Amino acid sequence: MEEMVRLVVEALVEVMAVVEAYGNVEACVVDVAVKNGPVNPPYATRLLRKRPLPFASKIFPVVEVALVPIGYYKSAEVRAAADRLYGELAAAGIDVLIDDRDERPGVLFADMDLIGVPHRVVLSERGLAAGSAEYKGRRDDKPQDVASGDILSFLRGKLTPA
Repeated sequence: MEEMVRLVVEALVEVMAVVEAYGNVEACVVDVAVKNGPVNPPYATRLLRKRPLPFASKIFPVVEVALVPIGYYKSAEVRAAADRLYGELAAAGIDVLIDDRDERPGVLFADMDLIGVPHRVVLSERGLAAGSAEYKGRRDDKPQDVASGDILSFLRGKLTPA
């Protein structure tokens, strides 16, 4: 068992070094795959996008929740709601990342999957108008709507081990 743990730790150290060198997980996976055998890099990338690496949070530190505000810089309402929710989650001790980059939603979602964030909350003008946010667990097939006022308690329920 100790040998397996040592091998896993060594592999993670190598992965983290490559991530630091290349700046993103996709380049890291392609580089490690190429080093370890004849792999077609585009295939490795497609494989990673279909089945992101399921890092265990106790081994590989990732954030628990990704907060993805769509139109953060275009909508004062989205920005205010995202900043408020970020503050509430952080105050509750939940490790949260707010992805406020000005990118298309698909890019934001794919990046959160690539880095292994297990829970994603999306805020948008349309959702806020309906009084809800979109939640998607990393292993869920489809997202679900959660009432805006219930997001914190909903996430606490998801983050508490059964």
